[in-house]
Amino acid sequence: MSIPHKHHFIPAFYQKAWTGTDGTLVEYSRPHDIVKCRPKTPAATGWKRDLYAFPELPLEAAQHIEAQFFQYADDAASRALASLLAGNKTPWTIESRSAWSRFITAIHVRHPDAMQELRPAVRTIWDDSAEATQHEYERTKQPDFPSTFDEYWAQRDPLLPIKVHVNMIIKALDNETVGAHINRMYWYVLDISKSHDRLLTSDRPVEMSQLLYPAGVAAIPISPTQLFVAANDMTTHSQAHRRESAGCCPQCQYVGHVTRSQIRLQRQRGSDRFYRTHNVDKFGKASPVSKSGARCLNTSVRGAAFCHSPRRRLRSGATECPSGIWIAF
Repeated sequence: MSIPHKHHFIPAFYQKAWTGTDGTLVEYSRPHDIVKCRPKTPAATGWKRDLYAFPELPLEAAQHIEAQFFQYADDAASRALASLLAGNKTPWTIESRSAWSRFITAIHVRHPDAMQELRPAVRTIWDDSAEATQHEYERTKQPDFPSTFDEYWAQRDPLLPIKVHVNMIIKALDNETVGAHINRMYWYVLDISKSHDRLLTSDRPVEMSQLLYPAGVAAIPISPTQLFVAANDMTTHSQAHRRESAGCCPQCQYVGHVTRSQIRLQRQRGSDRFYRTHNVDKFGKASPVSKSGARCLNTSVRGAAFCHSPRRRLRSGATECPSGIWIAF
């Protein structure tokens, strides 16, 4: 069996909605001071080598999170996403609803920045529990057991701490408390296809706000024209649709809000990426990413605000790229 070294923190199945007829999307990244604009396939972006691997474990177990947990979780989430994109009205099963909630929850934790913090955090939790564990061990150990718990697990399974670390990270990825809460929320998909704008996605596509309050929502773009929203209160959903039907809340306002939210989440990390649909220029014709378009993006060193809109600017001072993207400084 091949070993999966390419670990996607933004799964390829999720990115496919942004691909054009040639199977590519446009990736905007700023690894240093220059914003780069490249066509990529979903398999070629949003990944990092051995991101979830634990090389301390035997070869067959080192890739457990990627090869076992995410293989199951992403496969189930891809089916849930397909149902959302198709507008399937079939009632959700517990498995499919939990699969999508797990995807929304895990998308934060599976990012490289989060994993970089999570690995030492689980080691600290393990180390900090030593005294309590030793106390419980002394209370329950058999007469012929070693005097310390460290000696006990060293004899039985020297890799026990690493296995515990793996399980703790999986628990964080599949947070039962947050997942159960999202399961109970009201779910709907906003169709913004009538807007002149299109939704971007990014390395941090989910926005969660005030989940513990009645107005709490979780949202993620699922295509350039569809926004998934989970709301604590059905009133939030009803008000949005009433205002939209009355013409008080144009669809472009949704796009503008989501775009600004994506930018706000990304600007904290200059190495993160945005993605938009490839092969669509401002006249609706096929258009490859040009070097001039990349140069246009490079002028914004502080982090650009992107809105896929050929007909309006986000604010004064915006510059138009040949690819049809407005960049607001």
